[in-house]
Amino acid sequence: MSIGKSIGHLVRLSLVLMAALILTGFFTVTNEAQGSTVDLVLGGEGATAWSIANIKPGDSGVKPVQLRNTGDAAGLVTIWISDIDETDYGGDGGALDDYLLFGLSCSRLSSGVTLPTRIRELPQNASEASRLLISPLYGGETIALAWDWRFPETGQAQNNAQGDHLSFAINYALEEIPPAESGGPGDDAGGDAGVALIGECSEGDISTTGRITASGAVVQSFVVFSPDSRLSLSLDQGVVALDERGSPFGCIGIHLMERPLPPAEGAELIGAMYRVIPEGAVFNPAATLGYRYSPGDLPPGIDEKGLFIAYYDSSAGRWVKAESTVDTAANTIAAKISRFYNLAVFGYRVAAPQPAAFRVESLSISPAVAGVGEAVNIRVLVTNSGGQPGS
Repeated sequence: MSIGKSIGHLVRLSLVLMAALILTGFFTVTNEAQGSTVDLVLGGEGATAWSIANIKPGDSGVKPVQLRNTGDAAGLVTIWISDIDETDYGGDGGALDDYLLFGLSCSRLSSGVTLPTRIRELPQNASEASRLLISPLYGGETIALAWDWRFPETGQAQNNAQGDHLSFAINYALEEIPPAESGGPGDDAGGDAGVALIGECSEGDISTTGRITASGAVVQSFVVFSPDSRLSLSLDQGVVALDERGSPFGCIGIHLMERPLPPAEGAELIGAMYRVIPEGAVFNPAATLGYRYSPGDLPPGIDEKGLFIAYYDSSAGRWVKAESTVDTAANTIAAKISRFYNLAVFGYRVAAPQPAAFRVESLSISPAVAGVGEAVNIRVLVTNSGGQPGS
């Protein structure tokens, strides 16, 4: 059933965030948003409110939300933003939505946008290709979400956001899960478009039912998060995902590693190590890994710009560095991977500069013999071969 044809079955939950996100000063303290439970049923409605106030650069907050399907049938939850309203308190052209970043974590979330992001980059209606999706939500099941926001500290003045106000609505809609379509990427001439389903998934894993066909083609983009919400794997529509035997898999997940492996040679571990399911899976084209860190996670002396995601090649018995891009302003790392191995983030310690060390050479004296009152020129080449200034 398409979204356009299932409006009568939608649950639209307008979570009007009244009085939300009021910046009243740069030396006040955040008010943490409280959690809530939202009941969802085909044809029903519900709403909850969220309020954050008194924020300043460097502040952040989390709002836990539970979605509960009180009906009998499984459904697909669509999430989008509407009713954005902002006030430029100082009339300086700046606004809170220029600075605030919003993220959402859920074990079954798939996102068409890279999170965290600004409020206007989130989907603005239920039909956008970049919409946020949670699937499946089974009848009688409750699933946990965590909305988070932060005001990044950039090291530059952000006074044009002072006193500004931002409010908006978060909408949830529950509809029937559409069947996988035939003829998608990776399907053969025989129409091998059946949905891959291999048993029940373990706790923390995500079922690929409805997302990946029996040929391994991803028909519905989705994102897999680690339990600490730091590491994410994005599988976009059109990617072919198969296990190491070349077969489709029914479950995928990222877990915290209980017995960490030795770190990459010469590098220091940042955060946790992660065990992946299924290990050895192949992605074509490559899937996107994302990692979100806090500057406080970094040991002293670590080169932040040199952070990288690495995967553990079990056949070679070593960590392999993935080509990684670090955004030090957003505190994120991104990388592409074609093979799903255990993962970790590493960094190198910046060596302390050597003290000043002087080398004296090329002494010349002219003239070699000087008369009374005659000037003598003495030249020498002095080189500082150390790593710090000296005298």
